[in-house]
Amino acid sequence: MLEEHFGMAVAEMVRAGCIVFVPRGGGVPEIVGHREELLYTDAPEAVQRIARVMGDQRLQRELRRYLEARGPLFSPERFAQELLRVVEEELRY
Repeated sequence: MLEEHFGMAVAEMVRAGCIVFVPRGGGVPEIVGHREELLYTDAPEAVQRIARVMGDQRLQRELRRYLEARGPLFSPERFAQELLRVVEEELRY
């Protein structure tokens, strides 16, 4: 699938501490916070992005910290809290 709307597998990899590279289409860029280093349009650009990150340990550390901070956005606890919030809000009407 070229344009997955959300990307549960990507969110799970982010939560697991992986550096992920995602296509620009669909909803997956939101998971990585639209970080340019992690986005690609086609296979040659994906190879370029991956090679750049693999060759730069400082950038790897920076991206890991950045993605680690985003991980809680996709936790089961956060999902449950948001779902409960939406249900409670709808029940008020």
